[in-house]
Amino acid sequence: MNISERVTSELANYLCEKISQKVIRLLQNRKDLLSGDQSTLKTTWDEICVQVQGDESYYWGAYDHTVCGLIEGYLEELQQYELVAISLQTDEIDYEDEPEWVALSHDDLASYITRNYVYAKAMNWSNRRITAYLDSFCEYDGYTY
Repeated sequence: MNISERVTSELANYLCEKISQKVIRLLQNRKDLLSGDQSTLKTTWDEICVQVQGDESYYWGAYDHTVCGLIEGYLEELQQYELVAISLQTDEIDYEDEPEWVALSHDDLASYITRNYVYAKAMNWSNRRITAYLDSFCEYDGYTY
């Protein structure tokens, strides 16, 4: 990797991390839950973590749409060169073959950040509510699976 590719990669990673952290904070503050009132989960972020770590619910499409929409809002604030830097980190654009200022659509970039940053964090995120919720689905007839 040459210096320009390294700088581009580091810029893209910084931007994606920053956006994912903002989105996670927003989701941690949202209390509009789809899991029901009896749930041990308290935030939309808890629900997303449970579904990424376990099974996707019937409402998964709504969660995914929400996350991508939040990310798209933050992408609107970026400069063209920042969008290009992120685009070049995806498998969609070949750094060597594409014109210098080509960027993917905001929808494609949001999907990339959702998968590789937000859901990657959700896969490893834990708290007592998430653990309790996931454990409740592993218990059956007194046995833990």
